[in-house]
This record gives sequence, structure tokens and C-alpha cells, in this order.
Amino acid sequence: MLFIILVMLTGTHCKSQAINSSMQYYNFIDVPNWKNLQKQIIDFKNKFTPPPPETIWWCHFEEEVRKEIPELLESFESMGLKMKQMIIFTNLYNDIAVTDNKDPMSIFVHTDREDNPNSTYDEVPVLTDFVPTIALNIPLEHCEESTTLFYSLTDESQDDVYYPTYNCGGHSHSNAVEVERFNLVQPAVLRVDVPHGVYNPCKEPRTVATFRFESDLQDLL
Repeated sequence: MLFIILVMLTGTHCKSQAINSSMQYYNFIDVPNWKNLQKQIIDFKNKFTPPPPETIWWCHFEEEVRKEIPELLESFESMGLKMKQMIIFTNLYNDIAVTDNKDPMSIFVHTDREDNPNSTYDEVPVLTDFVPTIALNIPLEHCEESTTLFYSLTDESQDDVYYPTYNCGGHSHSNAVEVERFNLVQPAVLRVDVPHGVYNPCKEPRTVATFRFESDLQDLL
């Protein structure tokens, strides 16, 4: 079955531009046969995932993915990983200079969280009943020119603001200070339990496959 998901993620690479190296935010990893798997995931996405802009992210579960892309799960299992969710996430064209969260051109600055049925902003089913910490991202389309940004918050207690384009709550740009960035051109694990967002200067939608697993990925980070 297909379900829409309210929790969000990201990823990216090229030359990293570290501003604060006190925390490890991402790490490139070897996923066996990932280039071939990338093509299979894109074919799967085109067949089973509703397209943007109506749908920005969509969650697929283990049973469906195993049926359609068995080689993907076999690859993960060879790494000792059991897949829980595969989320196809789209970042639309945006502008790093735009800081108004209500503007469709603003970067969606957010932290992945457990789904909250009482959320002020999100009206979608509870699909993530755990706290996401580290995800594994595989780049799909138009990732070469995009950049994943990580932030720290000036005021941790500040309430979320609403991002209409993503129909979700996130962090105010005025409360976020960039601490790290990278470009996703190969598989990577990255922290999603810290504020992050994606700068996509390409007018084509940038898509990634983001995976959550039964086990913690801390050892890969």
C-alpha cells in the first residue's frame, strides 16, 4: 500500500564546506550496486509515487519495496540492514536568499520527528511512530547542483513556523544558523534529528530516496 508521510528528510555531496566540525553530520558510504539500484528506484518512483508538486514526499514500506525492487533489500541485507521505510522526497526549485517560510522559494528548514496526530500543521496519518535520527539517502534526480544544509538553532524553545509549500511545520530562518553543508552525489548517511534543509537552484525537482531501518545507523556515521 502507498501512504503519504508527514515527516521529512534529505541528503547530498561534492566538496564539503564545514563550518562547525564538532559534530559528524553526514558520511558517504558504499551501497553495493547502487547505480543500478538508483535506476530501479527511479522506475519504481515513476510508477508508484504520486508526482510533485501535489505530493512532495511519499512513504513506501518493506513489503511493497521487496516485491518491486528485491535487489535493493538484498543489498541492504548484505550490509546487515533491515529496511523499515523508503521515502521519496522532492525538493522544488528554491532560492537560498529567500528567508520567508511562507514564500514557495524558501528552503524548508526542519528536523525529522515522530509523527504527531495532534500537530498544529500536518493533516496526514501517523506513519512514523518512532523518532528518526540517522537516515540513508540515495540520490535519484537532479542532485548534482543541490546542497544539503545543516543548522543550529539560536533559540531551541522557539515554536515552529508553517511552510505552506510542504504543508508542514519547520524552523524559522531567523532562528537557524548554518553549521555544515554537502552535496549528495552518492549514497550517504546523515543526521535528520538536527535542523536541515536543501538548496535546489535547479528548476527541475530534485528527488532522493531516504531510508529508515530497524537498526541504528550510528556506526555508519
